[in-house]
Amino acid sequence: MQDKKYILIIDDSVTSLKHAQEMLKDDYRLALSKSGKQALEFLKDNKPDLILLDINMPQMNGYEILDRLKEDPATAQIPVIFLTGDSTNESELRGFQMGAMDFITKPFVPEIVKSRIDRIIELDAMKKRLEGQVKMQTSQLESIRLKALKDGLTGLHNRNGLKQLVDAYTEEKKSGAFVMIDLDNFKQINDNFGHIVGDEVLIKVAGIISDVIGEANYAGRIGGDEFVVFLCTAVTREDAKAAAQKLLSALKLKFFNSYLGDISMSMGIAMAGEDGEDFETLYSNADKSLYYVKQNGKSGYHFYSAKNTEGEEVNLRSIEVDVAHLTNVIREQTPVKGAYIVEYEAFKRIYRFLERIVGRTKSNIQIVLFTIKDNGPGDDPDATSKAMDQLGEVISYSLRRGDVGTRYNACQYVLILMGTDRETGIIVATRIIDRYLKRVNDPDIEISFDYRNIEPNEGGGPFVRNTQEQR
Repeated sequence: MQDKKYILIIDDSVTSLKHAQEMLKDDYRLALSKSGKQALEFLKDNKPDLILLDINMPQMNGYEILDRLKEDPATAQIPVIFLTGDSTNESELRGFQMGAMDFITKPFVPEIVKSRIDRIIELDAMKKRLEGQVKMQTSQLESIRLKALKDGLTGLHNRNGLKQLVDAYTEEKKSGAFVMIDLDNFKQINDNFGHIVGDEVLIKVAGIISDVIGEANYAGRIGGDEFVVFLCTAVTREDAKAAAQKLLSALKLKFFNSYLGDISMSMGIAMAGEDGEDFETLYSNADKSLYYVKQNGKSGYHFYSAKNTEGEEVNLRSIEVDVAHLTNVIREQTPVKGAYIVEYEAFKRIYRFLERIVGRTKSNIQIVLFTIKDNGPGDDPDATSKAMDQLGEVISYSLRRGDVGTRYNACQYVLILMGTDRETGIIVATRIIDRYLKRVNDPDIEISFDYRNIEPNEGGGPFVRNTQEQR
């Protein structure tokens, strides 16, 4: 078959040639040569993917043949593996110094021979791809260089890329606004929902930043949840202030009423020329301003001032907004008429409170844990994430206003059913699963639930898995 790799075997021993042929013929296309002279003649019109070369041969030994191969540009790049019965360090060292890729010692062990051949062919393919990139036109090389300066997750500039852009710009124009951005309480998202969800949030935030600042400005991710924006178009503080306010509003709109809870950003701003003329100085001063915001309520911006790091140009949430935010957290619920869907930390506090009072009130309270499993081919986190979003919507409109739920992790939802005995809890959970399956109708998605009572300060005993409702 033409897609098999092509190997030339050079050995003066007919027995060794036949042995190698029998060993490799099913996996590779083969050409056989009994001498160096014959092999060099063959290579004038043929180019194998790899050469297996015996060292000890009359007239022209393996080292001499390799010398001739390396002298000819047409054959110099063909990978060569030496075949030898001599396993001394001196012979191997000489071969490697001349450019051999590996040594295979006789007698041959088929599995070892095939493994080393495949490894060398793969390494050679990687080498050729890299060499192909190096030979690209200047514009393509520049594209590759710029790609190396990008953040792998978000596609924004990384620190090195941003540093080059900012330093080049400020050296010429000495103006612009350096904005350092940090997401507030981002660690809770990773802790409560997992790093896959956290990465999704970072990608969405990167998109928001790019959309707001436009192509005329620079945006980068420095690491973790830390972003940097350089506003070439911001000549004055008013320009920078307007951009900061747009970023705050856009982020709030994107994640309004999200199951992740309230997501906001804090920003420290340093003006190029006034507060520094290079990336490192601006970064340091913007970081000081950011720290002030983080220590004074978060979700706002602050301009650096060399005279007073708590200068007048600060915009943090007013008390009215803080109270509104607090009220929303306390009363957090889904847009539809149904269960309260809260953040995980809030859910834990509610659970602990109920656990303390359940003994006094003699209340029946059930806790139900739904688990989503994607049985489709491969590992597709997007499928599980979509399934969880759909389950959350079904839960929110299937329950009463007094029930409470939270997204426990990337594949599990947990509910507290108030005033519900075990039998009723199973009926409610079964109804949720039925509604979910009617809506989703995906044969690859399996959903099950576990349940138990909440009992006073005892945790309610073990969960009971409902096996009848597994789909």
